Amino acid sequence: GFSLDSGGLVYLTDDLTAGLSIANLNQPSVALGSADSIVPLRLRAGTAYQMENYLGSLELLMTPHGYRVSLGGEAWWFDGVLGTRLGTGVSDRDLAEITVGFSGRFDQTTWQAGLDYAFIAPLGGFAGAGLTHQINLVFSFGAGDEDMEVVLARNMVEQGEIMRQQGDFESALVIWDEAAEVLTEDEELEERIADLQEEMDTNAEVKLYIEQGLKYEKDEDFLNAADRYRQALVLDLKNSRAVSLLKQVKVKIRELSEQQKLEQERTAVQAAAQARQQAKKQAWADLREARRSLARARKNPRIIRNVPDGLKALSQQMAEAERRYKQGENERVQVIAQAVVRDARRLAQRATRVENAKAEAATEAKRKARAAATAVAAPAAKAAGAVQAPKPAAAPQDSRSLRMRKRARGAYGRAVKLMLDIDKLNGMKYFPSQVKKYKKELAQIKTLLRSEDYATTIQYARQLYPKLQKLKARAAEKDKARRAMPTNW
Repeated sequence: GFSLDSGGLVYLTDDLTAGLSIANLNQPSVALGSADSIVPLRLRAGTAYQMENYLGSLELLMTPHGYRVSLGGEAWWFDGVLGTRLGTGVSDRDLAEITVGFSGRFDQTTWQAGLDYAFIAPLGGFAGAGLTHQINLVFSFGAGDEDMEVVLARNMVEQGEIMRQQGDFESALVIWDEAAEVLTEDEELEERIADLQEEMDTNAEVKLYIEQGLKYEKDEDFLNAADRYRQALVLDLKNSRAVSLLKQVKVKIRELSEQQKLEQERTAVQAAAQARQQAKKQAWADLREARRSLARARKNPRIIRNVPDGLKALSQQMAEAERRYKQGENERVQVIAQAVVRDARRLAQRATRVENAKAEAATEAKRKARAAATAVAAPAAKAAGAVQAPKPAAAPQDSRSLRMRKRARGAYGRAVKLMLDIDKLNGMKYFPSQVKKYKKELAQIKTLLRSEDYATTIQYARQLYPKLQKLKARAAEKDKARRAMPTNW
């Protein structure tokens, strides 16, 4: 037969939910032959309240044959490692029971394990039915270093998006560059980086026009000031500052007398010529700095070896700046030249990261080769009847180093995850100084990890955990209060 069910879940608050489901709405017949067997209607309603690591639930089940009420609670301890549960259930048929249980979660770099246990004790009229033990054991394998890197890179993309929304474009660009080195085939991330670079260049040019307009306005050259504000709006129609400044300067222009307007027009021509000369001078200075940055990049062996495509793109960017300079687009030249300096610095950082990653991979490959050679040589020596025991190989030490490396990467990853959680809770908005401080500490831990100082990495990361957890809890309280605030405040 066919059964129709319906159900729904509603969030009464961020922590309180209520649900209702009705099963077997059409009460189908599942009889064999001519017998009549109707599946009865079942109504289930429940509510649950969750706060941090604690959960409580209440459920009612009703059928034509009776009802059952269940009540339960769950709590997780030690950062989600240990969970405890307690529950009870009663019905109209003198059926009652109490349940006690726990769960353990063990997450490692390359494997995870989970253990669930429940102890069920009947009460009331069924007390003599005996006790029930239920155990569930789960193992999962295959979450290797590469998977961990991908997960961290995805989290970095989210963190970069948060920074972009907060207006910290420079930091967003740096963190997206680092994520792109792992997510090499993520075309969407490449588009994000390109769009952000374009947005940064546009913002820089808009800022330049507004600064020029303010300077003209200070000198009471309102006509040139209005012209600069209009150019800013051509690039960014929604720039509220440019809109406001243009309105103000238009009012000042209307207040001028005819004689003053004529004088303004004469001085405006002279001031514009001087401004063009000054802009050309500044564009030339920025262009020289960009040329020096490009020359340093072309001589950098790490960039040549590891990111030749980036060097090619930088050269094309420089050629565009030179072409614009010849055409007299001085403001645009300044923006592009400054972008070349910025991108050359990013390219050098990226080349260093790639070089370090290659060195780390080469070290790991040598370790595996030595281990394989030892595994082959040992049986051969035994077959040849070698009397002298072979010298201890470096494999045990390498194996220990590999374990330390995995532990250090896991420790750093856990700290990064906590910081990402804080960012999602708008931690930078509520506690900017603390978030910046802890991000600097995270950067230091990352430097230790890359320098292969694994013991110190683990030590410093563990010292940072409680600080991040405390800050996360405070950010969660602030964010919860903000979301609970009426929208008309």
